[in-house]
Amino acid sequence: MAYTYKLNTALAFIILVSACNQNPTDTDMEETMAETTGITLEKKQFDSSKFKLGKVEEQDFTKIINATGSLDIPEKNTAAVSTLMSGTIGSINIIEGEWVRKGQQLFTITNPEIINMQEEFLIADSQLEYLQEEYNRQIDLQRENLSTKKDLLKAKSELHTTQAKHGALRKKLNLYGINTNQLTINSLVSTLKVAAPISGYITHIDAIQGMFLEPNETALKIANASHIHLELSVLEKDALLLKKEQPLTFTLQGNPDKKYHATIHLINRSINEKHMITIHCHIEDDSNQSLVPGMYANAEILIDEYRAKALPEDALVKMNEVYYGMMLRSQDDAGMIFDKKSIEVGAQQNGFIEIKEALDPEIEFLINGAYYLIQ
Repeated sequence: MAYTYKLNTALAFIILVSACNQNPTDTDMEETMAETTGITLEKKQFDSSKFKLGKVEEQDFTKIINATGSLDIPEKNTAAVSTLMSGTIGSINIIEGEWVRKGQQLFTITNPEIINMQEEFLIADSQLEYLQEEYNRQIDLQRENLSTKKDLLKAKSELHTTQAKHGALRKKLNLYGINTNQLTINSLVSTLKVAAPISGYITHIDAIQGMFLEPNETALKIANASHIHLELSVLEKDALLLKKEQPLTFTLQGNPDKKYHATIHLINRSINEKHMITIHCHIEDDSNQSLVPGMYANAEILIDEYRAKALPEDALVKMNEVYYGMMLRSQDDAGMIFDKKSIEVGAQQNGFIEIKEALDPEIEFLINGAYYLIQ
């Protein structure tokens, strides 16, 4: 199609020159071309090539700030799973990418110390009743002066020591997931069950079966993507233009044609070493399954809206950083004459280009096909 347009244009120009010079000489040709600053199209050429005329018109534009960033998950929606006691990892019941619910067993860990702690708890539990009775007896004997104060203090010390040990062991075992209220000599456990602290997807597993895990060493990570937000970086010079609840649109690197909508929720007022500030944005319909944490995003933050004179994008051609349009000089039944005109432009949005200079509103431009004439 492009080849056809260029050919038709060339033919039209040749027809024009021939019509203006019935018996042209080289001198006549040079004079004619010097005087003719425009390009002429015959009416049939204009119609057959589907060219179209149009005028400058009012269009809506927006002032925007460009920003880049990525999708992320709030820290409260992520968890690193570890254990309070060292031990050997037993069965692992999950795989990466699997959804787990809060409280679901993830893996087990074995340590002989678990059995010793349960044993010590049961011994302390059985001693408490005796020590409490002995302490009460010493109080009665002391009242009747039948025992020494030293015996009373000893009974009191033994009771309080055992109570403290019993209470500490109860809390530790409860932290390890062992119900001390139901613990008996016949219900001792040798493994601990490690449960999911939150619901979410398993994003990473470091642990393997048979591995020795130290206390607080990360075994795996869980992320709940039910609330994904957008973290953007904005230039320092644009910081004062930002405010909470400002709307913005963004696209993802893997799908630049799909636009998502968000609003600014938090603005970090500190400037980093790159002279940028970060902003936290809430995404409309963040439950969209196509959104994945870590995706790179390009965003446009809406600062202002205004109306301005504009031409369609197809009406202007950029050459050497200058925009040109084909302005209609005159027309009659035979054809049309266009002048190539440089035009000062502004924003380019939604298929239109803002015209920054004053133009006669009645002037017509070639709004479809200018590319094939401006060469």
